[in-house]
Amino acid sequence: MKDLVSFELKKILKRKSILVLLIVAIIATIFNFVIFHFGYTSMYIFLPKQNIAGPINGFSAIKYSKEINKKFTGELTDESVSKMKITIENEKNRLNMLSEDQRYLVLNAYRNQKAIINKLENDGTIGMVKNKFDFATKPLLVGYSTGWEKFINSFSSIGTLSLCFIIIVIFGNVFNQDYETKVDSIIYSSKFGKSKLVSAKLISSSILISFIYTGLYIFNLILYCGIFGFDGALCNIQSSLFFIESSFNLNFLQLSIIMFAIGLVSSLCLTIITLAVSATSKNSVQISIISFILIFFPVFFDFSGTLDKLQKTMEIMPIYGLHVSKLFIKKQVYFGHTIQPLLTILILIIFMVTSIYIIKFKSKKYLVLH
Repeated sequence: MKDLVSFELKKILKRKSILVLLIVAIIATIFNFVIFHFGYTSMYIFLPKQNIAGPINGFSAIKYSKEINKKFTGELTDESVSKMKITIENEKNRLNMLSEDQRYLVLNAYRNQKAIINKLENDGTIGMVKNKFDFATKPLLVGYSTGWEKFINSFSSIGTLSLCFIIIVIFGNVFNQDYETKVDSIIYSSKFGKSKLVSAKLISSSILISFIYTGLYIFNLILYCGIFGFDGALCNIQSSLFFIESSFNLNFLQLSIIMFAIGLVSSLCLTIITLAVSATSKNSVQISIISFILIFFPVFFDFSGTLDKLQKTMEIMPIYGLHVSKLFIKKQVYFGHTIQPLLTILILIIFMVTSIYIIKFKSKKYLVLH
């Protein structure tokens, strides 16, 4: 079996499409990073000489953001929230010579602190932190964590698209190439063709997608946290405006580990689904189209408000497992369970059932000769 797995793995790796797809995925990641994160102007500072708000980006914006957020690093308490509010009010007063729009742009540097204050405010007064974040067993830790936030959000979006296209293109021909080379009748009617060779294809494909997923994960982690900083790994995810409404008592390091685990299982599941399509069709174009539909169809439709149960079911499909950041924005209950355990269980079931189906289909296709 070890030799068969090695043989099948080498067959897949010989294709030039793998290298091309990986290069495209890396270029897309870098492009997304440069255009929408590093080079995007999201910070403005007050320029006293010109008496206007001036944009900054790149390393200057990162340094400024760190200075702002590190002022409030520590446990989130009623006292620290009051400090946030006083600081922002003082900054507003300092910028009273600016127009309302320009003042808003400068104060956007305090967006994470403003999000915390808005969540706690009740009829114009600050509510108690322990009541608003009652899921936490101890005070939340807040601080600068932009690198982790951007890594999680970016890998859950551009990383998801890259992985899905890699899976469709690379693994859609794993079984189909046997048809194209006219060796399918010989291979699958041999003694080991019905089980061991098919199992070798499954194992080799699983190994390869695991390495690809891990490689892209590490590349994105180094890119985003390497530039924006690894600071804030132990800060609670509520430090970020993006996760302020989340009810999960997690820090960014824990969420990153969960994202890796769920994403890896989801990638394996989508790979097996694509292999199943490859095993049941001889046409490469047809395989690509069917695989694309099976993988992406849950995101094409929205039945919220009409067929809520169907919508909830679609939201725990593997494609949503790759888009992990969305799952943790709010704690959503699906049929009495939170999404993470149910998602993992469902993905594993689909993975095993589809694997068994492929093996049985291939073993029944041809009569085994002993």
